[in-house]
Amino acid sequence: MAVFHGFRRHGDPAWSARLEPLALDDVERWSRFSEGRQVGFATLTNCFRVALVEQGAVYFKRYVYPTPLWSSWLRPSKAAVEVWGYGELRKLGVAVPRVLSWGEYRRWGLVKSAYIITREVEESQDLI
Repeated sequence: MAVFHGFRRHGDPAWSARLEPLALDDVERWSRFSEGRQVGFATLTNCFRVALVEQGAVYFKRYVYPTPLWSSWLRPSKAAVEVWGYGELRKLGVAVPRVLSWGEYRRWGLVKSAYIITREVEESQDLI
């Protein structure tokens, strides 16, 4: 994804209706998202397990940067790299979470916020 200015998101069309309650088109809302059970605690990155009405649960990870990340200028966001990494691991036969949606918001080429939503891998303990 190469976005110089604005918001762009990608997702699995089969999941768009089920993910609608997460308001993915509203950057202000998803950049403050805190619904569900928080499972990842960090200063700039937080992850939440969100139960859906249908099809179990998803993990919503958001990256929000209050100050410009000068190192991100015209470079892939952490969410974009994570999506790419999952694809490469899947090619190698590694069982990884399925990406349902991801997006990023940039201001003049600098990442302001990004997110990635993955499907829950039932009966898993962690990424190890």
